Formats: sequence, structure tokens, C-alpha cells
Amino acid sequence: MKETIENLQTNHKQPIQIGLHMITGVTQKDIELFLGKLSKYELETYKNLPALKRQHCYLMGRYCAKKALLVLNNKIKLTEITIEKGYFDQPIIIHPNINNTQVSIAHTDSSAVAIAFQEHQPMGVDLELKLTKTISIIDKVLSDAEKLLLKRTKKSYSDEIYTVVWTCKESLAKTIKVGLFPVLSLYEI
Repeated sequence: MKETIENLQTNHKQPIQIGLHMITGVTQKDIELFLGKLSKYELETYKNLPALKRQHCYLMGRYCAKKALLVLNNKIKLTEITIEKGYFDQPIIIHPNINNTQVSIAHTDSSAVAIAFQEHQPMGVDLELKLTKTISIIDKVLSDAEKLLLKRTKKSYSDEIYTVVWTCKESLAKTIKVGLFPVLSLYEI
């Protein structure tokens, strides 16, 4: 497994600090390591997930989110952090010493990424393999103007463009915490 850890900072209107953690090439041995980083609540949630693939994604996401949080506060232990699901499936951080901080999580079958950030600066992250969704599914989240714009792209780039558009929309949906399928015009790029 390869791990990437970043502490990103900027001085826009307010100083922004972002913890980023990404893992790629995850193996079964890594999955076993991640199990030891779960809180009791997360371990119960993990055990109740119906499919092995879903369990692996859950573990990778929680691990990355906790490691991203450590970038912002390295005085906490991974097992002391619980990440629950909110009403819109957004991650909710439970820890007495983590306040006003949020995370965004994304994963594929063998990779995951998470960002930790102060809630005054909302963010979202997504990670997609090239055209992991069918175009008919992606079309459901496109406005008429976006569909017209995409029809004008060169055929040789259409898979990449559709993937980029999907990834942008998914990241935005995570930022505003409402999912991809409410009012489509809300996501128009």
C-alpha cells in the first residue's frame, strides 16, 4: 500500500488548514491493519455491512478520514475517533477534542482519499476510475445545458469528460451534503 499524507495550508480570507490522506494499492494485509483502527461503534457497523466489497470500502474510508484528522490534530488516537453517518450519509466526527471539523471521504475498490477541514470552509472530495458509471447514469445528473456541452466534445475525449463531470458533481454534492439526485439545476457546472 502507498500512503500520501499532506498538510495543506492557505491564507485566503481566513487561514485554511486541510489534512489529506490517500491510499492506493490496498491489499488484504492492509485491510486487517485497518480493522484495528476502528472504534467499537465502527466495528459493529462494519460487521453488519452485507458485502465484503462494501466492508473494504468502509474500512479504507474510515482509515483515511482518521489519518487526515491526525494531520490537523496529532494528539488523538485513531481508535478514539468515531465516524458515524449523517442523514445524507455524510461522515460525522465523534470525538470530545475534535470540534468544528469535518471530513469528506471517497474510495474505489483499492484506493481511498479523505480530507479533513474546518467546517467554516466546506469541501468535498471524490475519486473515480475512468468511466466507472455508465453514461446513462451520468446523464441523470446533468442539466440540459451540460448535456448539450458534452455532446460537442470530441468522441475521443468523451469518457474522460463524463468522468470529470461526474467527479465534480459528486464532490459538490458532498460539499453541500445533499446527495446527487435532488434538484439537478443545483449542480449545473
